[in-house]
Amino acid sequence: MKLKVFKVLKFVKYPMRFPFNFQLSRFAEASTRRATFNSRASRAGFTLVELMVSVALFSIVMSIAVGGFVRTIRTQRQIVALLGANSNVSLVLEQMAREFRTGENFVAGAPGTLTFVNARGESITYCLDSETVKRSINSPCGSGGQKITADNVVVSYLAFSLIGNGPGDLYPPRVTVSVGIGPREAGVDTVIFNLQTTVSARKLDG
Repeated sequence: MKLKVFKVLKFVKYPMRFPFNFQLSRFAEASTRRATFNSRASRAGFTLVELMVSVALFSIVMSIAVGGFVRTIRTQRQIVALLGANSNVSLVLEQMAREFRTGENFVAGAPGTLTFVNARGESITYCLDSETVKRSINSPCGSGGQKITADNVVVSYLAFSLIGNGPGDLYPPRVTVSVGIGPREAGVDTVIFNLQTTVSARKLDG
């Protein structure tokens, strides 16, 4: 009976002997596995061929993306320039039409030149000079005319066509204006597009 009590007391006196040794063995095993994993990870990486292929693919993708972006910006600038030129020349044609309606004695002189008398009795001349449309009052149009198109507009041609301006034909004069315009802006391609309008005068000739 005493022997049994001694064994129990001995086990109680040293309760952590076996669990502690077991924990040490598990810690050593985990350390060994961690060292093996770190050794394998240190040897992992990219080869030179893989790196070169990755850089080449990245360069191709970036060149395509940048090229598309540049083309989009250029197209947008072209559209804005064309809209600006169209708006300015439309105002010029409207100004001509207002004077043509109340004018008389229309004479088409040199190519791109039209002279007539407006409602105030002034001799008005419209002409094309240095890729701009000019308007003059009682003076030659080329040197003394006032420019009425904007600086960002290129006028490639200007033509006037007269119908019914003969004396005694009992028809009102009819003026057809044809003009080719394009944008004048750095970095934008000059695209010429055509505009045309026809105006009838209110007063009969003769």
